[in-house]
Amino acid sequence: MSQQELKRVEVIALRRSGRIDQAEAARRLGLSVRQVRRLEAKVAARGAAGLRSTRRGRPSNRRLAAPVVAKVGALIRAHYLTLPRFHVHQKFGNFLMNGGRHGKEGIGSESAVHGGV
Repeated sequence: MSQQELKRVEVIALRRSGRIDQAEAARRLGLSVRQVRRLEAKVAARGAAGLRSTRRGRPSNRRLAAPVVAKVGALIRAHYLTLPRFHVHQKFGNFLMNGGRHGKEGIGSESAVHGGV
């Protein structure tokens, strides 16, 4: 468990034993009283494991497809190795936001290569 999850377990245990109220638990955790109620319900149903993130071990929903990552890597290695990382981010930002498709302002277009000139 992460440090945050361990702290949640500790505070929810104090709450469930009656030593602190929901408002105090919310203050200590930086959450709303409603969120504390939800955490208490998870602990009641699944024990301390209920506070563990359910997203752990899963890939991000915002992850790019492997072919897009490979295409960008190939383009950077072939044409943009001398650019600082910041400029590479600027150049490939629109490309990545379009899911790896070349658009009107995509990679290789005249405006992208020459900075919009």
